[in-house]
Amino acid sequence: MALSDTFASATNRVGTFTSGGLATFLSRRTTNEIAVCLGFALACLMIAALAALVAYPFDTLKVGPVENGWFESAQTFALGLTVLLSVEALLKARHEIFYFSATLVILLPLAMVRETPRCGSPFYDGGLCLTANGKALTVMIAIALVVALVAIRRVSFARSWRELTFFYAVPVAVTLSMLVGAEILGKLIYVWAEEIFELAAYLNLFGLALAVRMRPSWFSA
Repeated sequence: MALSDTFASATNRVGTFTSGGLATFLSRRTTNEIAVCLGFALACLMIAALAALVAYPFDTLKVGPVENGWFESAQTFALGLTVLLSVEALLKARHEIFYFSATLVILLPLAMVRETPRCGSPFYDGGLCLTANGKALTVMIAIALVVALVAIRRVSFARSWRELTFFYAVPVAVTLSMLVGAEILGKLIYVWAEEIFELAAYLNLFGLALAVRMRPSWFSA
């Protein structure tokens, strides 16, 4: 077989494989799913705004009413709870849920150390803090844990597109949109708007992890 024929055959296979995945992804999406995800995100935003009002008297730095201090500790706490739920899923779940949880256990500690002030920093105003070594150790432990569990459990992802639900697609897209909005608001308005949207985004992920923990059958093909 000529090289051009081999390339054309491989291209066709990739195209068929990709189109099959896209078709499965679209077939799994419903208007109810989108409505529920958007409604829950709005509820998270309202909770975050209420938390900002509660934290306001305790955040005294000039850089913003809810920058650093106890409000960001709430962000770290929400991320930490999500990581714990995801670690539990790594010990029990299979297939798509297992690898989604593995991704969270690797990525969320990065967000945790980002949201946690460094002890001794001039911007530290109470609440949780980590040393520079503590931040690095947190990320290293998370990565080592995931690598160990993936190696020990050897969970298969899926045998075909039909076994996938892509349950995380809409909630994660909403979460990323909130984080992008947080960055934009932080630059165009005030820091407090950025912090509120960040907490809402983290609460949104926590809600997804909790739903997976309580009702895993909802997310299985």
